[in-house]
Amino acid sequence: MDAIIERLKREKAEVEAKIKQAAQERESKGKADFIAGKAAGIEWAKNADYTELTRYSRRPKNVKEAEADVFLLEDIQKMNKASQVWANGWLEGVREFWKEIARKL
Repeated sequence: MDAIIERLKREKAEVEAKIKQAAQERESKGKADFIAGKAAGIEWAKNADYTELTRYSRRPKNVKEAEADVFLLEDIQKMNKASQVWANGWLEGVREFWKEIARKL
């Protein structure tokens, strides 16, 4: 019985290590996707016209606007064939760019 318990403990440790490694890899990929999306958003914003820039740069102030953000993210994902994490980064990049220049307009 002791041998069985020891074997199961080892297997449990191996499974938990694999799960932890997979989670770390997903997190790392997610960060990379977000950073890439953010950089793409900033680059897009540099060439965007005022109307499009203001459309994507608004931060939601209420529930209705937050719901509209969901549709923006879906549009961004479809346009760029990208992940949701990348689209979130893209939107953050556009908004960061807008925040930097809006006061100067």
